Amino acid sequence: MIEVRKARSQNDLAECHAMQMEIFRDGEHRDTAEDHWWLATVNDEPPGFGCLRVMDTTALVPLGYHALSGVLARFRGQGIQRKLLKAREAYARKAGCLQCCTYTAWRNWPSANSLIREGYTLYTPATKPWGLEYSLYFRKTL
Repeated sequence: MIEVRKARSQNDLAECHAMQMEIFRDGEHRDTAEDHWWLATVNDEPPGFGCLRVMDTTALVPLGYHALSGVLARFRGQGIQRKLLKAREAYARKAGCLQCCTYTAWRNWPSANSLIREGYTLYTPATKPWGLEYSLYFRKTL
């Protein structure tokens, strides 16, 4: 059974950090002392994590940014990413966010398809740091 919970302890954050290093060996890493983190477990084993940053915007309402998320290769295809998205969206709603956004590498079709299945749509951001070349940007109204 897949369970998802907000990271509560230093051990939870250490698990998120360890998975970041394994999943994104040569890619982006985020400081687990910042943002909000979720940890998925399957039979007490941690297969995935997700990060959410609640960003202040000029639109007077905060924006939920799915800053980073990953699932270990041997656990993919089991709905873990979906549960991580749903947990972070619920938190974003409680924080007053009306929308969530994220991006993925333009060749990361599994992530792109997962986001689309969950109601995210592609868009082109107007400002930096958004709009990086070779990235696909997604948003969803909550």
